[in-house]
Amino acid sequence: MRIGFLGFGNMAQAIADGLLAGQTDLGQVAKGQGRGVPGQVTQGNSGTQGSPEQRSLGPSGIATGQNPKRQWELAATALHLDKLERNCQARGMRTLASAADLVTWSDLVVLAVKPWQLTDLIPPLATCLQEKIVVSIAAGKTFDDLEALIPGTSHITALPNLPVAVGQGLLICEERHSLQGQQLASFEEVFGQIAEIFYLPPDQFSAGASISGCGPAFTAMFVEALADVGVKHGLKRDLALSLAAKMTSGAGSLLATGLHPALLKDQVCSPGGTTIRGVIALERHGFRAAVTEAIDAIEGQ
Repeated sequence: MRIGFLGFGNMAQAIADGLLAGQTDLGQVAKGQGRGVPGQVTQGNSGTQGSPEQRSLGPSGIATGQNPKRQWELAATALHLDKLERNCQARGMRTLASAADLVTWSDLVVLAVKPWQLTDLIPPLATCLQEKIVVSIAAGKTFDDLEALIPGTSHITALPNLPVAVGQGLLICEERHSLQGQQLASFEEVFGQIAEIFYLPPDQFSAGASISGCGPAFTAMFVEALADVGVKHGLKRDLALSLAAKMTSGAGSLLATGLHPALLKDQVCSPGGTTIRGVIALERHGFRAAVTEAIDAIEGQ
């Protein structure tokens, strides 16, 4: 499959990195885990739904024991061609000079430009996009927005987070889309290689995308803060960062098994122990309130 990126900023590059790593050796990137999260799925306008027993949205082939390696051809175009050529050359990707050239070449087009750029950029491409799978990762743009710009095309709104670069991302999708049959299967095959796919209704889509998409920045701040205080207490910087990062990864893996966060916290906090004193200090300084306010700020509340 030919995958073209219309715009090649940080998130588009992360998607490309994940796909390129996956086609080389997905087992090393995703550690052989089919982590797709099943959920209720609405397939475009067909009204077909899938229960957790009916669908598993994860890296294609892993659960069935088939060879998970896939071969993608990747290309990109962007406004700043010098920077684009450097970024594509480093990945062995094709560089195309114009949006029209990219769409013509591609089977699946990722709209990865700034949201405000879509209004002028994609309507002239509407005819070329008719036979393509269109994936918009432009924040704030919904199914209705795309339908108004490129009516009748096969498109889906999907917001990834940065860990797609290492095959451990999340992809929050608007459950209303216009992909049908094999188009949806192809979309899931591509993005299931690098992310767990969630389909959310309109009233949940933004909040889900904020938690998954912005959360890595908050987590990075937490890791950096832990490392800083480690340095304060005598640890070398690289050791403090490594300890904080690996702790975060390990705790996340435990929680991914379904262990409730409160139970994990309680298992670490022994009566009169050191951890509970730290927990109380975090609560005293508004740790939970700060997280709540961060998401509320993103959601405009």
